[in-house]
Amino acid sequence: MKLSNCSFILAATLILSGCASGEITVDGPQNLSFGVAVDEPVQLYMAASDIDPGYEAEYREVMANLNAFVGGYSGFNTYIFSTWENSSAIIEDLNRFTPAYRSIDTFDDLEQNCLSTVGNGLNKFGICLNEKDWYFYVGKNPGGLTKESARYDTYTGVAHEYFHWFQVNMAGQKHLDYQASPHVSAPTWWVEGTASLFSFLWIEENAPSFSIFQQGVPDDYQWRTDPQVWQWGASDQLKRCPEHDLSTGERYDTETECTPPYEIAIAHLASLSSYQAVFVDIPRDFREMDFEEAFQKNIGMSMTDFYRQHKEWFVSTSGQDGESAYAEIFPKEKFSSLVKFPNY
Repeated sequence: MKLSNCSFILAATLILSGCASGEITVDGPQNLSFGVAVDEPVQLYMAASDIDPGYEAEYREVMANLNAFVGGYSGFNTYIFSTWENSSAIIEDLNRFTPAYRSIDTFDDLEQNCLSTVGNGLNKFGICLNEKDWYFYVGKNPGGLTKESARYDTYTGVAHEYFHWFQVNMAGQKHLDYQASPHVSAPTWWVEGTASLFSFLWIEENAPSFSIFQQGVPDDYQWRTDPQVWQWGASDQLKRCPEHDLSTGERYDTETECTPPYEIAIAHLASLSSYQAVFVDIPRDFREMDFEEAFQKNIGMSMTDFYRQHKEWFVSTSGQDGESAYAEIFPKEKFSSLVKFPNY
């Protein structure tokens, strides 16, 4: 999916890239529990032969936490590839999904693509195909990162993509956004903003419990929800882009450098309603109504009204009280105490 438009939060936005693809019926593996949270979800992990096999234990630790936090949804398949020769098992496994997923015939077919959705009905799967260096270092120089800092980014990325899989499961046999029919038509700013802010709040609350952080969590990552950092970024964007509107973020192909940051739009929306409404109640209603109807029902205003309020609020944050305005929209309590996911 997409990175945020503001350069100052480039590394703190979506950690794993890619975009959703259309769905085609596939005669292949079955995901019998699609759409329902289960106690023992089937979630495939497969890595190239030159990747440290010890990482799988870390990945399983992260996924166990996410399954307890969000609910365990089967069919979330993670692949980490490197060279063609070292990725033969991944290539063979992905080709089970042909023709719903593209055939992997050459090394050029192995490209960063997360999260894509294949199949439908009981064949629906989420495919996270990740290039090794991007997955572990988010495009950064490995020499400039400690292992703990790199893993903080990696775990945040896994959480972002798994939240997308939750969104897809809530939509059921509808497509999540506008890219295929029938669809919920969830706007890009909500799809990406909730996934990014979820991953930030989740990692801040849960990082201390992970094995790799037992000697301490990197102290330079708290800025992901630091009001001062966001206020600086907003001021900079408003200087460059006096005209902006969140409605330009309804689609991936209408985003501009002047589109307001999605994470802030989500936090502001939650402050006007609740984190439960924005993260859980809206997607909970996807099987019965489209996004706009679910938004109106759970937020109590139209999307147009929110766009107007958010524009006025965002402009106001460039002033001397901007930092306190950002402080007000981030949760004061633990994220887990503000959201209850539908583990049915």
